[in-house]
Amino acid sequence: MAVGPVAMVSLLIASGVGHLATAGTDQYIALAILLALIVGVIQFSMGLFRLGFLVNFLSHPVIAGFTSAAALIIGFSQFKHLLGIKVNGEKFLEIMSQIFENISNTHITTLSIGLVAIIILLAVKRIHKHFPPSFWS
Repeated sequence: MAVGPVAMVSLLIASGVGHLATAGTDQYIALAILLALIVGVIQFSMGLFRLGFLVNFLSHPVIAGFTSAAALIIGFSQFKHLLGIKVNGEKFLEIMSQIFENISNTHITTLSIGLVAIIILLAVKRIHKHFPPSFWS
């Protein structure tokens, strides 16, 4: 799984704006756009006043922990789709408890298709290394 800036920013926006408005509503979208505008103004101002050095004060363990937590949240939030069960939680512990409560309602066909897709992805990743780059273009 690739956990890059887009996935982490999406998590931050959803968690921040989600407390102020219901997801999918016009107010939610307006708040997300306003947040993007405010962040853009802050980034532009930091660039204008050459304040980029402040980022150096964020320690590597803090950034690594944040990235790892984002990967866990994104990964575990996909289990509901893999198992074909309904999960309504937004927080990590809510999602995990609902998955364990509803594990008996797993849709076998959905799980089978998901597992086959994962196996195919892993196999292609492994096979890809054995062919020259000219084979794929």
